[in-house]
Formats: sequence, structure tokens, C-alpha cells
Amino acid sequence: MRSNLNNLKWKQLKNDPNSPAARQGSAGATLTDGSLAIFGGWTTNGMGRALQVLHHCQEDHSFKWSKEIIPTGLHWNEFRPTYGHTLTALPGAIATGNGTCLLLLGGSTQGGYRGVVGCAHRLIVQPNGGESGAASEWWSNHRDGTVVPSCIERAYHSATFIQSDVGIHVSNASRVWIFGGFNDENGTITALQTLLVPQHGQHNETNTKTNKKKKQKYLQNDNSWKWENRVPDGEAPVGRFGHTVTVIGSRLFLAGGTTGTSNFKGRVDGEELTDELWCLDLSLSSEKLHWERIEMNINMTAEDIGKMSMGAFGSPMQRCHSATALGGSELILFGGGPPGNTTNELHLLDTSTSDMQCKLLEVTGRSPRPRQNHVVTTMLNGSVLILFGGCLARGNSEELGDTWILDLDYGFKVLEDGDLVADQDEEEEEEEEEDDDVFDMYAGELVRVQFPDGSVRVIPRELFEQYQRLQGRSEDDGTSDDEKEEKE
Repeated sequence: MRSNLNNLKWKQLKNDPNSPAARQGSAGATLTDGSLAIFGGWTTNGMGRALQVLHHCQEDHSFKWSKEIIPTGLHWNEFRPTYGHTLTALPGAIATGNGTCLLLLGGSTQGGYRGVVGCAHRLIVQPNGGESGAASEWWSNHRDGTVVPSCIERAYHSATFIQSDVGIHVSNASRVWIFGGFNDENGTITALQTLLVPQHGQHNETNTKTNKKKKQKYLQNDNSWKWENRVPDGEAPVGRFGHTVTVIGSRLFLAGGTTGTSNFKGRVDGEELTDELWCLDLSLSSEKLHWERIEMNINMTAEDIGKMSMGAFGSPMQRCHSATALGGSELILFGGGPPGNTTNELHLLDTSTSDMQCKLLEVTGRSPRPRQNHVVTTMLNGSVLILFGGCLARGNSEELGDTWILDLDYGFKVLEDGDLVADQDEEEEEEEEEDDDVFDMYAGELVRVQFPDGSVRVIPRELFEQYQRLQGRSEDDGTSDDEKEEKE
């Protein structure tokens, strides 16, 4: 995807009758079909115990929430609703075509950030994206008798699945990496654990008699669903909660957080770790792993600082922020902050630069309210950023239930070898869809351009010229507009 991230503008999803109830401490994961699934959290009606899925509708290119899906299956009646848990998609954990396997881990079961548990559950969402309640099965243990053992009691921790990709050492792959969080007994947690996940696949096997190939399924990791304690060399990050862990290439990045143990009713305790960025190189074997503290260079102009919300102090790594990999080497961070001091800024971190360049992104129009404990992910192959829920954290929690969409691929190209295309037919122009959001931002002469998806739209010339300048291509060659139209 393209990610020069110019002309960013949030758009709020409205008038959806199935919009989830306002909540904080929920967790989200991307399903196999690219939809966003959220589960649980502290809602305005108590702790949630239902799954909801945000789908993208191909017919009208809209986003719509499903109705609440109550999981069924073994031990569902024994499940205790939580908030501050994690929900992690496990690609390959079940056979291809059987849906998505989600791992729900830990969380708080009581108000005041108390009652932290270490339960691990598997939720199997069928290929239809959970469109019917019966299609979602809750398994705390498999029918074949295998059991996911409980982990250390944690809430507001991180749980990140590392796939067996190129560059990842086999001793680090096919595992969920769990770090930090807190519990009732110990406060913040420093332990780093991994959970080995079974990986289903298939290979071609030739029948020696018929010489025909047949696809055979296989299961890797005989010792799957196994917990492992990891102790990388070097100085280790202190225990924390409200941090993020994101994988880019073969590197795992741990960002921000706080050494406190609660956001309860606006209480602020512990140290804010807004300047901490740590890295593990997963291309090394597990025996050679070591923590590395990364110095990050935040590019801030005086104008940028003037635009920031009070108390953000220029750091993208506030407690309870979100961090999402955009593909390539980039990481986008949003929101977070201690109670009474949350932010709604967007920052872009480029991990390919030696000095870890991070910049504040400019977003036009109305933005989501400052918040923490929200859910953020990408959809449509990384071309849009989805934000849901969270809380204002101003003393009375004030849970949020809004859904916002940020188009990350809002670029366009000129038709016919880089030249502007004049209006060819008034009737044809009337059939073109005009983007209302764009017209809110710009005015003046209109031109027709082709977008990356092949669609043709009429947009303001000012917006097009801005794009050309950013791409290093200027259309100002001394020729008047009238002369250009005559050439076209």
C-alpha cells in the first residue's frame, strides 16, 4: 500500500443500528477475511461477553457492524467476563478454510482494575465472519483433550503472535509473545512468556501407483500450546501496563506504558514511560536474544507543538495508546495518556531510519476525541485505519462507543501520461461521484483524475497540485490553462 499519509481526514461511522455499546478495555483482532472482531470490555452496561464484527461491504463500500454474537461450546457457562484482556488472531492454528482461531488471554473480572485472571480461551470464528451466533464456538479445551494451560495472571498486557515468516528464527516463530501487565498480588509484571501454537498446513504427496498428486494436511509443533519463559540478555524493560508490542520485519518493538497499576476513576500512579522504545531482533535464535533500548528522534516544529493537545508533551508513546504496523517499516501510533491528560494525536514512526524518525501527522477536519484503552487496527489490506471505543479518562471514565475510519491510501494519479484530463462530456461528468469530504476541504476549479483503484473522480485542482508538489512533479511549465486544454 501507499503510505505517504498526506491529506489525512477522519470519517466517523454513523447511523449503524448495530454499533457496539460504549466501552473501554475491549480487545480486537483481524479475522481471516479481513474483518475486525472485538470482544468484551467494560461497557456502560457492565462487562461484555459478546463478540461483534466490523465488515466491509463490497456492494456499497460501506462498513457495518454485526449484531452481538454470543459464543457457544464447551465451558461457555463458566466464562467470567473481563476487560483489559487481549484478543490475538492465530493464523494457521486451525486448518485452512475452517475460520479464524482467536486467543483470549487474561483481564480483570472486577471493577477498580481488580480480580485479574490468567485464563486462556480459544474462540473459533467460522469463515462467515461470525454472521450467525451458532457459527462461533467457544472452546476452553479442544475435543481431542488438549488444553491451553493458564498463564500468569495479567491485565492490560500485550500479546502478539509471531508468524513463521522469512527472517524470523524458528525458535521464535509460531508463538504468542506476552509481556507486562499487572495483577492483584504483584503489581506490574516483568516476565516475558511465549505460547507455542500448533500450525496446520498442507503439502503435495504423489501416489506412486497413479502418479497423481494429492494434498495432504499436516500439523507442525508436536509440543504445541506450550508455555515458555524467555529471559533475553541485557538490561530488560521494567514491568509496565498500557504499552504496545508490534512486529515489523524481524524486529519486535515495545513502546511506552506506565509502571502504575490502575486508571481507576482518574487515579494516576507510577512513572509514565513515554520515552521508552525497546527492540528484540527475532532473526536471532532464542538463546541469543537481547534487549536493545532505542533512542527515538521525534521531529516536532513549533507549529506542531502548537497544534497538540495540552499535556501530550510531544511523545507518541502515552500509556494505553495504540500502535499499528502499516506494512514496510512504518508504525502508526494514536492516542493514550494518563487520566485527565489523554491525547488524540497521530504519529508515524519509521523504523528503517538509523535514528528512528517519528513525526506528528497532520489530520484535517474533525478528529476523534482524546482517549485511551481503545481498539485500533487496519482493514482492506492496510489501506484504512479503524478506531473504536476507549474512554476519555477524565475521572468518571466516560466510555466511548464511536467508530472512526482514516483513509491511509488517499492518493491519485493523472490520466493520460501525467497531463490533466479536460471534461470530455457534461453527461459523463454528472455520472462521476464527487467526494463530499474533499469538497469540504478545498474549493475552486475542478479536474478529473484517476485513483489507484481505477476509479475516476472530479476533485479540486488545488488538491491535485498539492499532490504533484509532494511527488516532485510540477505541472507549472509556463503554459496557460487555456493552452493546455486546447492541447488536450
